[in-house]
Amino acid sequence: MSYKLRRSAELIGVAVLKINGEQLLEVTDDGMFINLMRGYFATIGESAHPDHPDPRVRAITNFQELLVVAFREFNVITDDTIQNERKRLRAIIADEIEKFSKRAAVRNLKHVGKFNKDALGVIYDHYFSAVCSPEAQASANASGQNTPVPGQQFDQPRIQVDAQGRVETRIDLRTFKVFIGEIATWAREEVVTTNAFMQRVDKKIADHELLDR
Repeated sequence: MSYKLRRSAELIGVAVLKINGEQLLEVTDDGMFINLMRGYFATIGESAHPDHPDPRVRAITNFQELLVVAFREFNVITDDTIQNERKRLRAIIADEIEKFSKRAAVRNLKHVGKFNKDALGVIYDHYFSAVCSPEAQASANASGQNTPVPGQQFDQPRIQVDAQGRVETRIDLRTFKVFIGEIATWAREEVVTTNAFMQRVDKKIADHELLDR
């Protein structure tokens, strides 16, 4: 993407937030934000002032208004300003994206048993912690391939799309053991190491017949 095209896209993005500023102040979750943006872009070709008495003003579309706001009000924003703001807010944005992914995954569950929303959030955190754990990465590297073995119940960590079009991550048996070991005490071995200054508890994956089954 060329610099001019990228800069135009950035200014238009800022203008979208400015135009929808009042509605954005009423947004309380990611679902409301998505619906607001979807509704705005669905009417991008419609009149921005449909009730105005002047026909020339009524002829101005939401898209035309967006361009005017973007290049008239925000043309003073430089590329350095955008990059500095991205660096400053990167950690916050990444955290919000992670929270959004968690909420979306929990909402898509058809059966949750006796777990409540808080418990499901904790399970979700342990699950992805296990997927990103050194043990899971070592298991994936030891396989020497990312291609799953046909018939395997637990394949190597990878992204799949189910019949409903939802994205899911599959894990292998060792990653599953790491995940269960973080939740259930019987699924892990705890080794206490003591020296003259401190005492440390190391957790290890247990060889448990139930886990293999």
